[in-house]
This record gives sequence, structure tokens and C-alpha cells, in this order.
Amino acid sequence: MEDNINTVNETDQFPQDDSEPGLFGRYDPAGLKLSGKKYRIIRKIICTEFREWFGYTFGMRRILSHALKRGDTMPAIVVSTEPFIISLYSEDFDAVMLFRYPIALAERYSISPGDRLTVSCCYVWRTSHNELSEYIIPGPKAGNMFVDIAPYVQLFWAKDEKKIRTMLYHFSAEEWKYVEELTSRFTSEHPGLVRDGFWSVRHDMMRWFSII
Repeated sequence: MEDNINTVNETDQFPQDDSEPGLFGRYDPAGLKLSGKKYRIIRKIICTEFREWFGYTFGMRRILSHALKRGDTMPAIVVSTEPFIISLYSEDFDAVMLFRYPIALAERYSISPGDRLTVSCCYVWRTSHNELSEYIIPGPKAGNMFVDIAPYVQLFWAKDEKKIRTMLYHFSAEEWKYVEELTSRFTSEHPGLVRDGFWSVRHDMMRWFSII
């Protein structure tokens, strides 16, 4: 399925701010800027072949910059650090999803289980040619516009870590509690349903390399 996903399009992928008040129900772009230093750190971690390095170096800056600026900010909770897994909530799916990242990033940022993170999220529109990702189990309040999510952990990619920390306070105690409850339930019922946290980056950099 992932071979057919175009994860960034400047005209879509961002939910509209037309939800009713309540838990979440708002489009919250962080307006962050890509950090060149962090960009290079992740390139060193995930690019092991020339074609990966080439696609990442020449194809990813615009995609990442756009995602950090306009992606919808969603809350995430660290489930474990060995392996390094986070639980990301999306209001568009009313569900949490588990993503695995390199342990080196948990060590670099002194991350511990239970820590909170914020993630810039882009979405893949539902069409007649794609299906809901196997990693997503929608909740009762899920919408029907999207079939997949591309996560960009703000701490791993963006400049201005002070601003990144303030994004944690965009969510109320009640909202964080809701995410924690969903995470506890999901990890109990679907402990093996974990996805590569950089899946969309890997997909986009290889797709870009293939068209050069």
C-alpha cells in the first residue's frame, strides 16, 4: 500500500478547523522551522545506501519544512525506550498508533518512558485507489477523510526547542489523560502493531530518487 502514497502535497493533507468544541477539535499548526543540524543527524541515522542519502539530501528539505510549518500538532506519549516506541494520537482517526524510532534519538534527547512529545502530522486523503492503513484502528469519533498519517516528531526535526516545549501545553490535562487511556488499551490489545516512525520519510526520499 505504501508504494502508492504521496505523503506531501502543498494543497492538501491538513485538516480543516471546522470541528465542534470539546476534546481536541482544532487544527493546530506549529509554524516551526527545520533545523539543519537535526536534519543531518537523522540523515546519518537512517541513510545507509547511496540512493537513500541522495533522495534524502535532494528531496526532503521542502517536504520536512512544509510539514513542520503546517502539519497538525498532535500529542504523543513515550511507551518505552528499549525499543524506543511512542504512542501518537490523531483526532482525525480518534485513535492512537505506535511508532518505533532509533534508540539513539531517545538517548540524544534524554527521553524516558512516560515523557510527552508533540508531533506535526500530515495526512493521506481517502480516494478510490487506497485503503485505510493496517496500522490504524479508528475510534468511534473518527472521520472518513483520510487513510494514513505521516508523523514528524517536532523535537527530532525542528529549531527552537523552547517553542517545541510550549507546544506540550496546547493540550489540556483532560486531553493528555485521554491519550494515556487509549495508549494503555492499545498496547494491551495490539502490542505488536508498531510502525517505523520514519516510514513516510523513507518512502518520500526513495520516491524522489526514483524519478530523477
